[in-house]
Amino acid sequence: DDVIPLSEPVRAASGEMTDRISVAKGTLISISARAINRSFGIWGPDTTQFKPDRWLTEEGISGKAKEVLGHRHFLTFFDGPRTCLGKDFAIAEFRV
Repeated sequence: DDVIPLSEPVRAASGEMTDRISVAKGTLISISARAINRSFGIWGPDTTQFKPDRWLTEEGISGKAKEVLGHRHFLTFFDGPRTCLGKDFAIAEFRV
């Protein structure tokens, strides 16, 4: 069993506010890359606009987006040994 601290309080299904989530051993946790990549709280009011400059340079990233792990703080390609094989090709396409 473990407790995951949250950066901001959230309202639980019970209606109570909490700043942590208790997780039982063996619980599968999934993260929605789509939700993170479209979050107004992370990317700002222009989150739905296609702006590849956000991910081409570190200066394009601001605010809470810097807290997102992964290539240029963008979860689409994930990171580490299981990173997307097409990541470098997609980034090259951004630059064209």
